[in-house]
Amino acid sequence: DRVVKSNMAITSIPYKKDNGKIQQGAGQGFDNKVQNKSRSTTVNRVAVENPRYGGIITSAATLTIKNGTKRTHPIARGAWMIEVIFNDPPPPPTNDVPPLNENAADKNLTIREKFAKHREVPIAQAVIALEPLGSALEKFDITCRWRDKYPNGRNVDASGTLLRKYPFNDIVKFTPSLVKEVRRFAKAFTAHLLRFALAKELSPANTLTIDAIVNRTEKEGFKLKSLIREVVL
Repeated sequence: DRVVKSNMAITSIPYKKDNGKIQQGAGQGFDNKVQNKSRSTTVNRVAVENPRYGGIITSAATLTIKNGTKRTHPIARGAWMIEVIFNDPPPPPTNDVPPLNENAADKNLTIREKFAKHREVPIAQAVIALEPLGSALEKFDITCRWRDKYPNGRNVDASGTLLRKYPFNDIVKFTPSLVKEVRRFAKAFTAHLLRFALAKELSPANTLTIDAIVNRTEKEGFKLKSLIREVVL
C-alpha cells in the first residue's frame, strides 16, 4: 500500500498505476483551499504560540524579499530594519567600497566570519554596521524556515547588541529589546505615516509636527488609532 497525505487526513490506498493522479488531485485540492483563503476579505486574529514568529519583522513576506537566491543577506535585512522600523536610513556606501568576495573565502566559514574579513577594509565600516541587525534574523533561511546550522554544519550565530545597550542571542531575545524602544518606533512610524498622508518627502520642519504627535499619543501608549487620528488632525 502507498500512503497519500492530504490536508484533511492520511488514507491508505492500494497501489495502482493511477496513484499519481490521486496524489496530484489531493495536492490540487490543498492548493485550491489555500488560494481561496488568500482571496478572503476578512482578517482573523491568530494567536502566536512560538516566540520565534510574530509581527512584520519575522514575516516571510518581509524576509524573503531581502534574500539572495543562494543565501541570506544580513546587510540587506539590517538596512531594511533601520530604514523601516527606525526610519533612520544609513548614508549610501561610497563607490570605492569593494564587494564581499565570497568565492575567495573559505567555504567552511559562516556568513558572519566572511563579513569579519570584509570588515578589515576601513571604507566598508559603514556597511558592516548594519550586519548585527540583520544577524538577529539569521536563523531564518532564504525561505524563512528556522535553522540552527548552515549547510556546511556550522552553527548559526544570531547574537548581537541592539542600539549598543540590548544584547541578544537570537530573535526571541531581540524582539523584546526592540519593544523597549517604543517611543523611537512610534516616532519612526509617525514619520512614515505622515509622508504617506502628505504624498511627499518630509522637510526638517515636519520633525516638529512628528514630535508633537508622538507627545500627544504617549499617554495612549502610541496606539495605531491614536497616531492616525493625530496625523489626520
